[in-house]
Amino acid sequence: MKPSSHIVIMAAGGAGCVVMEKLAHAHPGSSDGRTIAINTESNRFWDERFSKGLHPVHSYYMPTPPYGRADVLHDIKHTHTVQQYLKSNPAWLAHLASAKAIILVAGLGGFTGGTCLPVIGQMACHRHIPVVAVVSTPPVWVGARTLRRARRAKSQLQRTVNALTVISCDQIVNAHEEYTQDDLFEHVNRLMQEAVEKWVKGFWRLKYF
Repeated sequence: MKPSSHIVIMAAGGAGCVVMEKLAHAHPGSSDGRTIAINTESNRFWDERFSKGLHPVHSYYMPTPPYGRADVLHDIKHTHTVQQYLKSNPAWLAHLASAKAIILVAGLGGFTGGTCLPVIGQMACHRHIPVVAVVSTPPVWVGARTLRRARRAKSQLQRTVNALTVISCDQIVNAHEEYTQDDLFEHVNRLMQEAVEKWVKGFWRLKYF
């Protein structure tokens, strides 16, 4: 990937952070510090994984949602928490304000990715910043509540981002019935990494900057 302080890659949640880590190893030091990881307080272990000198990543940690209630009202309440956190964080807002293009990365089944990406997409849209999202949708066996959260997040993103790349776990499972769960997630993460790399190259190929 070509270095640029104009392209900002924002990863949210566990799946997004895994893809960010893969990018860190594949392109050490190439992003000029314009990579941002967002997770909850319960997942601070990413600081240690990002501090190996391979890739400068700015990490932000929001309040951890009280797990155990996965209903729609709880998701909406946590979305408001995300909005308040992001809109009141000067350092994060500075990253957003200086971006000329944003690439969002996350799995949509979890609280963090499913709530953060639509909020960030909306904030970028209001600032007229081109934004694309690379996301994965969970397999059907994760349960109805998680699937509803993912569908809701996908629908929200479709209304706010300029382009959406969706990696479907179900399609991969159907094509590779022999896959274990680890095989599936490794395949999905690799496809998400490749999609992010293609978007970065695409912005440069179009001479966007």
